[in-house]
Amino acid sequence: ADSASYVYNGTQRDVTTATVNVSGVTVTGYTVSGSGTNVGSYPTSVTLGTVKIMSGAADVTNQYDVSTVNGTLAITPADMTVTSTGYTGTYDNQPHGISVTPNVAGSDVKYSLTNSTDPANYSSTYPTVTDATTGTTVYFMVTNPNYNPVFDSEAITINKRIVRLTTEGAEQVYNGIALTNPNWAEDGDSEGFVTGQGFETSATTGTITNVGTANNGFTYTLTSATKTGNYTFDVTEGVLE
Repeated sequence: ADSASYVYNGTQRDVTTATVNVSGVTVTGYTVSGSGTNVGSYPTSVTLGTVKIMSGAADVTNQYDVSTVNGTLAITPADMTVTSTGYTGTYDNQPHGISVTPNVAGSDVKYSLTNSTDPANYSSTYPTVTDATTGTTVYFMVTNPNYNPVFDSEAITINKRIVRLTTEGAEQVYNGIALTNPNWAEDGDSEGFVTGQGFETSATTGTITNVGTANNGFTYTLTSATKTGNYTFDVTEGVLE
């Protein structure tokens, strides 16, 4: 029975032919069968009926004993396409992950935070990131019984929120009394804090008594729900003179 190899395409493949290993004769009276649809290896076999062997016009059937040998039908995995996207945004205290969409229904997607081609290192757990990160790489593996596995990765980037504020300055003629200004305000283009987060305490720090100038600095503490690593603080300091 003949052997054959096909790339999986979802249709049934069949082998119905055989090769005679004696040159110059033709053989009739047999059938060949072997079929498969999914990836795998399938035997092809010959079933003998009333065999007739001809050498040209001469019937030479009685000169031969006929034996059969199985062949193999192989269906090999096809390639599939996977569309994936990462995530880039500004910290919003929400979990964010990557998107992976195979073009073959029924495919299995698994994830890892380390690069590997070993399926054992991938989990079905979908990884997400909430806090600011300059780039967390998520590796993924897409498998399907009839397709070659796909290994790839995407990155999650969450930028820090920028809190911009300005402290007020002030001016007075020297009178021996320290000059301060407690006023400060968040700027209009500030990204601000997400809901439920912010300053626990905040105050200006500038002071000057003698003739001259001093910047009106800013000090703060954050609430327990607020992580410093998720914010960048941009303070424009007023001048006390």
